[in-house]
Amino acid sequence: MSYKSNNVSPIITHDCPLHVGIAAPIYLPLLSDYLDNTDAIEVEGMGGFSVTYLVRALLSLGVKVSIYTLDPRQTKPLLFEGSQLKVYCGHFRKHGRMKDLMRLERKQLEDFMAVDDPDLIHAHWTYEYAWAAIASGKPNLITVRDWSPAILSYHRDLYRVGRFLMDRVVMRKGGGFSVNSPYLYDKVRRVTKQKVLLTPNAIPAEWFLEYDKKRSSSFEIVSINNGFRGRKNVARLIEAFALVRKEFSDARLSLIGDAYQPGGEAYLWAQERDLLQNISFKGLLSNSEIMDILDVSDLLAHPALEESFGMTLVEAMARKVPVLGGQSSGAVPWVLDGGQAGKLVDVTDPSAIAAGILEVGRNEAVWAKYSSSGYQHAKNVFHASTVAKQVIQLYHHIIQNR
Repeated sequence: MSYKSNNVSPIITHDCPLHVGIAAPIYLPLLSDYLDNTDAIEVEGMGGFSVTYLVRALLSLGVKVSIYTLDPRQTKPLLFEGSQLKVYCGHFRKHGRMKDLMRLERKQLEDFMAVDDPDLIHAHWTYEYAWAAIASGKPNLITVRDWSPAILSYHRDLYRVGRFLMDRVVMRKGGGFSVNSPYLYDKVRRVTKQKVLLTPNAIPAEWFLEYDKKRSSSFEIVSINNGFRGRKNVARLIEAFALVRKEFSDARLSLIGDAYQPGGEAYLWAQERDLLQNISFKGLLSNSEIMDILDVSDLLAHPALEESFGMTLVEAMARKVPVLGGQSSGAVPWVLDGGQAGKLVDVTDPSAIAAGILEVGRNEAVWAKYSSSGYQHAKNVFHASTVAKQVIQLYHHIIQNR
């Protein structure tokens, strides 16, 4: 099935710049050049790199942006300002927030929106940010970035139950939806009567490698995940890597993310099974550190059983690193262009993962094909400027048809 990114009118020029509110987690350091008095800013935010990349692209196209976000380190509301950007930051409770379905967090966000009064609010994820955008009464666009029922099926706890309930409220009341993959498109269409459009995650220009990449003499594999068990499925990758080393004894695997620090959950699991050989447990790293590791890596192996998008796949593709992912892992086959921009395998089977890694590792022509095709696909589909122009069209369409 083919999916169009949107079918709305061309971008409309207005005398006054469009003022858009973005309700989402954000990574504030990447926006500091748009804000005054950045030396006084101690807030980092809660991630949301894909949203932050989109905000930077919108700003570069002349859109006036206000951000409504939350941070657990802040106990009182904060406002940061620049000529084109405002950031409102409230408090995010570390504990107990799901007992009232994040009512206090939602109230702070609603207050920010009422004071700021944007033309439209673009909320990301289908939880507290989206619910607040709906309650504001402003025209809203909600971008669905994960699938709550799938997450609940892998993590059966009260917190995910609360997230699922919030998701259902948002799906019922939201004014308009976009999704970042056809995988989510099919699912969202089943639970809402509203129009659903496709706008993929954006990756900024600076991520795209501008020089030729060469494969290393050893074979350096990297995997980037937050979480070890459940749908992340990294245990199968560790088992597969032991099979790979039977042919490539010098191969190395770097594991990055939450649960992958030395002595962490993944380390202890591998240690118990005598599978630590040639594996580096890196833990959480900054974006710049991840980019540096990708630049010396020969393959990104992504064993996740389900992804609503898979930002790390596109980041690797932009650095000309071949990617291996799951053939039935949600949005992964779409991100990898049906296997044209990356190697697809059965990630439930360690031997299949190992065979895919070895196919890319043995043959330099295969490696070069995936390096080149992945890079071009990322540049054509996921470049931030391309995505931002599509999103601006949606904003005008929603405002005009309210």
